[in-house]
Amino acid sequence: MKTYIGTKIINATPMTRLAYNEFRGWTLPENERGEDEGYLVEYLDGGEPNTAQYEGYVSWSPKAQFDNAYRETNGLSFGLALDAMAKGHKVARAGWNGKGMWIAKGEGTKSLPAEKFWNKHSRNHAELNGGAAEVLPYAIMKTATGEILMGWLASQSDMFADDWGVVNSDVNNEAIKVGDKVISIKGANRAGVNGVVEIIRSQESVGVRTPGGSLWHEAAIHWKKVA
Repeated sequence: MKTYIGTKIINATPMTRLAYNEFRGWTLPENERGEDEGYLVEYLDGGEPNTAQYEGYVSWSPKAQFDNAYRETNGLSFGLALDAMAKGHKVARAGWNGKGMWIAKGEGTKSLPAEKFWNKHSRNHAELNGGAAEVLPYAIMKTATGEILMGWLASQSDMFADDWGVVNSDVNNEAIKVGDKVISIKGANRAGVNGVVEIIRSQESVGVRTPGGSLWHEAAIHWKKVA
């Protein structure tokens, strides 16, 4: 067998082995102990749902193995914070003084047309490069005073800190305007959208990202109007 290492973000709730079997409608095998402590684990990184109650794939994990593999999404190392960013989450340090500060990964693109660059020097380079240029991934910070900083760099204290955490945006009640339509996130009625962690806007449309990582685009077509 090969050796592997992995990092993932999950949802979990304490549940005994017997309770999990009953939840799935299964009979507990005779050679297993129903009182064993553990967790129902919902995986949010892809895969088809295997129950009607959860958006992600669920399974059961014994408590000891779970405790050795996972920790809550606060008190993270910088390495785990980077992995969360790579999965599309915002992260922040508990020790940061500014309210609402966070950092996130800016996605690069293999070929961005010259006219899409707002900086004249970058635009000129793209024009000389055949009309487009590659943009590498980068770090974005929302500062304590509300600005967006492109190209944030971690200090050594940031890199060795263990007070990083995943930032969960409370946007479920936000009303957003798409063209002449106002859309209620709270009043969403599209099947499969269960909770919203991020709103992605453009000039003409809007998309939402669910806790499982799914991206729903053109929400104006399927979400309730409130005005």
